[in-house]
Amino acid sequence: MNNKNSATYAGGHRHCFSNETRRVLVSNKNVILYYYYLKNLFSHYKEEENPCHSLFKDKMEENFFLDKDKWCALEDYVSIVEKAIKITNNFELPKIVGSLLAQYQREYKLQEFKEAVLQSVRGFFFGPLEIFRQISFFNCLFNKTKDMRIVSEKCGNCVLQIKFKPGVNPVFDFVSEMHIEGMFSSILDLFGMKNGKILTPLKEYDLKLLIEKKFYGIKEKCEERNDLFYLGDEIIAEKVTLIPETIKDETLYLGKSKIYEQEDGNWAWKISKNVFMEKKYLVLKEGDIYNAPYFMGLSQIKLPLGN
Repeated sequence: MNNKNSATYAGGHRHCFSNETRRVLVSNKNVILYYYYLKNLFSHYKEEENPCHSLFKDKMEENFFLDKDKWCALEDYVSIVEKAIKITNNFELPKIVGSLLAQYQREYKLQEFKEAVLQSVRGFFFGPLEIFRQISFFNCLFNKTKDMRIVSEKCGNCVLQIKFKPGVNPVFDFVSEMHIEGMFSSILDLFGMKNGKILTPLKEYDLKLLIEKKFYGIKEKCEERNDLFYLGDEIIAEKVTLIPETIKDETLYLGKSKIYEQEDGNWAWKISKNVFMEKKYLVLKEGDIYNAPYFMGLSQIKLPLGN
């Protein structure tokens, strides 16, 4: 239900979303990042002509979305991000904007980002590993479409499970994966961890739906034939069976797989070759697994001795 600190504005593609995505699920803080990115990128424009204002249909809507204390519906957030992508003609814009989190908090005084983290880990705040340990709380400050939790952490490596909430199709929040990846990189940069990496080998997206709905630059038809996945005449993925692993007495899928056999449960598509869109965007990476029951991410941080 909407409340006094929320609103839902008409999007251009409501049919893509379930009723769940029309609920208030995304903090306006996310929108503000895109607004300031465009404002800075086009700073040479006259203020009234800056494309950052075209993210919104009118001044009233702009005032709403620039209120950091309010929340918006997922479909409205996605619509704004996709407008920003179109304005910049950069499919990977969400990753860029997410990675600028630390910079924007300084330049545009968006202190709520850092203060929220500090409050959540006050008393034992030593660096990025502590933020990853508190990632579920951190995520809820910005987004309520998914649950995150650390399932394992050791020697600077964290295994992070991300599961979308019931009724929210991950495909229609696709922009958030790149945004989160950039945001995590920003956390590492904030602490000077230049050699940190974020990997997501296991993905909850439906591969066919993702290509058809989000990879606008791919014109070839995709289809499933037997245990192979075709893009045009090329085989880009093969069906595999996920192999469960045990972490702390809990059985989870972490990315291991075997050749699919008939009647195997828990199958998924494993990408067999890199797929680029418009010859420059790597949209499907060899080895990554789709149609998984959840996302599984791995953050790799080389910690100083003593941590």
